[in-house]
Amino acid sequence: MARAGTDSTVIATPTGPRLELLGLPVDRCTRGQALERCSKSLDASSADPPLQVVTLNPEMVMQARRVPELARAVGAAGLVLADGAGVVWALGEGVTGVRVGDHVTISSAQW
Repeated sequence: MARAGTDSTVIATPTGPRLELLGLPVDRCTRGQALERCSKSLDASSADPPLQVVTLNPEMVMQARRVPELARAVGAAGLVLADGAGVVWALGEGVTGVRVGDHVTISSAQW
């Protein structure tokens, strides 16, 4: 089975390259890049639209193959992070959703 990083479409995004995994985007970025992107979206003076973050796990990948609305929602998200061993393994590297989510939750409580 080929890993996503070896035969996938790669698109540049503000956080780094965006891979495609079974038709769904996944951003390959560091924890710092993801946190910076989330922090910028929380900035009240930002003109950017709200940031939708998806933590994509294997169950969501399989469900999105059956439910086009879910696939579209994932595709429209501004930041899609790998979540779950299967998605992380397929990408070969990357930051998981939980490693970003805990920090964003703590940071947003301070705002």
